[in-house]
Amino acid sequence: MTVLVDKYIDAVNRADIDALTALFAPTATLTQRDGFYRGTGQIAEFYRNLWLGGPSAHEIENQFADGSAQIVQFKATSPTGETRHAVDVFIVEDGLVQSLDIYYR
Repeated sequence: MTVLVDKYIDAVNRADIDALTALFAPTATLTQRDGFYRGTGQIAEFYRNLWLGGPSAHEIENQFADGSAQIVQFKATSPTGETRHAVDVFIVEDGLVQSLDIYYR
């Protein structure tokens, strides 16, 4: 499962929407404080909007696995230098992200 998270971080850092959405199941969900997205089309739109100012740099600080759950703590730095700390909770089944919950401050 760590390989999937590494691929996710790499795709986010490169703003590669095709590589990113390939990691999600067709009916996957993404939840974050500003919305809920279902399916790879809505998830792709979320990331496209997120990247309007350019991609941010994500650095994994820690990660834990518990069954199908992968919990990742990371630091994200925007193109303007703003830093946020986040925790992403991935549920992975059959090698694809089924759900992703994003928490950040």
